[in-house]
Amino acid sequence: MADRLSLGPVRVFNLSVMEVNRALTELAERIDRVHGLRGISTVKDIDFRRETTVSGPAAKAIYTGAGFQLATGAWSDVFADPTPEYDTDNLFIPLQAALVFTIRTAGKYRVTGACRFASNATGLRYAALATDTTGTFVRRVRQTLPAISGDETQVAVSSTFDFAVGNRVKLSIQQTSGGNLASGGSVSDEFTTFLAAEFLSA
Repeated sequence: MADRLSLGPVRVFNLSVMEVNRALTELAERIDRVHGLRGISTVKDIDFRRETTVSGPAAKAIYTGAGFQLATGAWSDVFADPTPEYDTDNLFIPLQAALVFTIRTAGKYRVTGACRFASNATGLRYAALATDTTGTFVRRVRQTLPAISGDETQVAVSSTFDFAVGNRVKLSIQQTSGGNLASGGSVSDEFTTFLAAEFLSA
């Protein structure tokens, strides 16, 4: 395919409440423990708001995605809620509409994204992490789940990347229900749609 999809270290996960400054690390550990699980992925138990200060030089950011109507059969960016849960290195540019992070500190990053799709029994749901290292976004890792009848479907994807300053990463989604489908957004205080990044090492 033209988008050069790779299998990558893609996981679906279920998580419990955690401190914000340990959230992404624990995400990765739990993802490893349930590698290969298929079904609805949920992050409804994460409370990223319990701690809003992060010590040390590591760049970390979590932004939620706004809800919108997603047309069938085409990849789309996730629209951003411009208020971060935290962002220690200004990874998000507030004037942009899409949920895109721009790297300010070169190094290895763990990036995790998830998106909620409204209940619909038809088709598939996709979430992908796309990176821009040459001036063009390319989808690098993708997770695909069947639609869930009678309940929302949430798809999550996670991977690590080596980034240079100015590289970008974003969350892209697609659905094949045959019509428009409410996507993105969160339910109450549940973080069901988000993009998160954590600096791991130089």
